[in-house]
Amino acid sequence: LLIVAFLVASTLVDRAQKAAASAALILGAMLAAWGLLQVGLSGISRAHAFLETPATYAAIINLLLVPVLALVFLGKRGALPLVAVMLAAAMFAGLSRGGLLALAAGLGFTVIGARRARLLKTRAVEITIALLAAGWIIATVLRALPSSQTEAAPSVEVRAESSLSRLELYAQSWAAWRERPFTGTGYLTFR
Repeated sequence: LLIVAFLVASTLVDRAQKAAASAALILGAMLAAWGLLQVGLSGISRAHAFLETPATYAAIINLLLVPVLALVFLGKRGALPLVAVMLAAAMFAGLSRGGLLALAAGLGFTVIGARRARLLKTRAVEITIALLAAGWIIATVLRALPSSQTEAAPSVEVRAESSLSRLELYAQSWAAWRERPFTGTGYLTFR
C-alpha cells in the first residue's frame, strides 16, 4: 500500500501532490478527532475510531504524525503544528505500545537524517518535544474527564500479562511468516 501510494504521488505534479497531502492531513485529523472523542466523551479507554484495534489506529496515525513532525522539525509552519498536536494526542489516546515504539523509531530516523543533512537544530528538537508533550497532556486530560470513566483502562497486571503473551504470538507469527513469506495470511486472519 505504501509503495502504491508513493508511486501514485510521484506521478502527480506539485499542485496535485499538495492537494493529496492536504486531503490526507484532513482525513488524518478527522480520524484523530474521532479517537479523541471516543476517549473524552464516550468513555472508551483506548482510542481506535472505526478500526478494529488501537494498534491499527496508531499505525495509521503514525503514517501522518511522523512526516508532519518531520516537516515541523524542518521549519514548516502554518497549520502543521496544530495538526501535529492533534495527531500526537490521538497517538497517546490509543495507548498502543507498538504505535509508540513506531513513533520513536520514525522520529529516530528523522533525527538521523536531519543530522546527516546538517539540518539538526536544538530549537527544532525543542519544538518537536513540545508538540508531543502537548499531545500527551491533551490525551491525559481527556482520559481524566468524568465522562471518560465508563470503561476502565487495563490494569498493570493485565498489561503485563498481555506483554508476556506476545512472546507466544511472536513465535506463531514467525511460523506463519515462514509458511507464507510473500503473501502472508491477510488482515485479521492470523490465528
